[in-house]
Amino acid sequence: MKRKKTFRTEVYIPTPEAMKIQLVPLYVLEQLDRLRRDQTIVTTLAIISAGFGMDILTNWLSDGSPVVTYPAVISCLLCLVITMALGWWAILLERRINIEKRRIIDLPVDAKIHS
Repeated sequence: MKRKKTFRTEVYIPTPEAMKIQLVPLYVLEQLDRLRRDQTIVTTLAIISAGFGMDILTNWLSDGSPVVTYPAVISCLLCLVITMALGWWAILLERRINIEKRRIIDLPVDAKIHS
């Protein structure tokens, strides 16, 4: 015959205010998801651009006798500019996501979020 194990734990029931659920229209969540997807893509491209620039610098500096060439300098500067622009765009998207999240929290019934 198997013995049954008994467990005891304390159960805390939150206040009704803490258990309140807010329903949000689906299109609002889809818009937030689209912004997050865009931010992921932009961040990935920024990291790829930074990696490409670091690769150029590594290959250039690890050569036995590094020679400053015009195409290498232009490529490094271009990667730097692209990385900075994409990084700034990712920051702007993050701010937009936070604004949309705050709008969702304060969203009244039947309200619409305009993009």
